[in-house]
Amino acid sequence: LARHRARFHPSVVRPWLSARTPELIVGVLFLAGLAIRLLGVGYGDPLVLHPDEHQVVGVAVTMLKNGSLAPPVPYHYPTVFHYLLLPAFGLLYVRGKSRGLWTSLDEIQYDTFQFYELARAHSAVLGALTILLTFVLARRMWPGDRGRWAGVIAAAYVTFSFIHVKESHNGVTDAALTFFIVVAFIAIVTALHRGSRIGFAAAGFAVGIACAT
Repeated sequence: LARHRARFHPSVVRPWLSARTPELIVGVLFLAGLAIRLLGVGYGDPLVLHPDEHQVVGVAVTMLKNGSLAPPVPYHYPTVFHYLLLPAFGLLYVRGKSRGLWTSLDEIQYDTFQFYELARAHSAVLGALTILLTFVLARRMWPGDRGRWAGVIAAAYVTFSFIHVKESHNGVTDAALTFFIVVAFIAIVTALHRGSRIGFAAAGFAVGIACAT
C-alpha cells in the first residue's frame, strides 16, 4: 500500500469518483433496496399469511417431494420461478436433515415455513437486482451521460416503489417476473441497436422466459 500510495491521493481519487458518480449512486441504491427488501421476509412465522404463496412455494415444495419437474395437475401458474427455487430448496432440505430438523422428505409439509422464507429471500434478491438492471436498460436506451442519469432516476423509483418493495417481500412470481421483463427489455433494445440475428434470437428467448415466469 505504501508503494502505491500515489494512487490513493485525493488528486487521483476525486476525479475517478466524479467520473463514476451515477454508478456509485446506483450502488448505494442497490444496497438500500436489498436491505429494505430482505427486512421482514420472515413475517408471519410460522403462519403463511399471503394467500398466493401456497400456489408458488407450496407447489415447488410438492415438486421437490415428488422428485419431479412437472407441477401437480391441474395447475395454471408459469413455472420458471418454481425451477429457480428447487435447487435452493434441495440445499435447504439437506441442511435441515443434517441438523435433525427432519429425517426424510415425508416430514416436509407444503406449508413448512423455512421454504417460504427462502422463497421470499429469492424475491428480495431478484427485486434488488432489478434496480441495477433498470440502470443498465436506461444506459442502453440513451448512450452517454444522459442515459446514466436517466438510469439513476429510474433506479431510484424502483428502489423505493411501494408496490415493488411489497411484492419483493413475498414468495410469489411478481418480483421475478419484473426482473425478467427488464432483462427482456435490455435484450430487445440491444437487438434493435445491433440488428443481428443472434441479438433478436436472444431477445425472443428473454421474452419467452419472462412469459414463462
